[in-house]
Amino acid sequence: MPAPVPLEVVALTPDDWARWRTLRLAALAEAPYAFGSTLAGTLADDGEAYWRARLTTVPHNLVVVLAGQDAGMVSLVAPDPADGSPELISMWVSPHARGTGAADAAVEAVLAVADGEHPGRPVTLSVFADNAAATRLYRRHGFVDAGPSPDDDRERRMVRLPTASAR
Repeated sequence: MPAPVPLEVVALTPDDWARWRTLRLAALAEAPYAFGSTLAGTLADDGEAYWRARLTTVPHNLVVVLAGQDAGMVSLVAPDPADGSPELISMWVSPHARGTGAADAAVEAVLAVADGEHPGRPVTLSVFADNAAATRLYRRHGFVDAGPSPDDDRERRMVRLPTASAR
């Protein structure tokens, strides 16, 4: 059996804007069906100031590194004042890293941030209803269907209630 490929998850700062930009553009090009934004729309806003602002306004931006190469991304936005739930957004794993545990590592890392920063609060996300692979991933990590997304009728809202250790 081959040795496992080393995975690590790193948090980015606004100074890492070019790294985030590279991953986000790759995600939008490879999986346009998975995001509410488009590659063309993102490129229209492209520029260092845009990317630095994104990494500033979204407080937690994580990159999964597989064997020394950036292989995925995920973010966590601050709790919605209406329900107090932080939200997992911008989840993507490069095709070369799928099946390696990179997606699970990304979700586990962002949930650890959520539990540490917002203990006792549920975590939410939206996923396109026809994205079966993503839905399976989120279910593995305790997310359950919470009905239609208020943002897009093609999406489902999912929620993960706080774990006993995070309460």
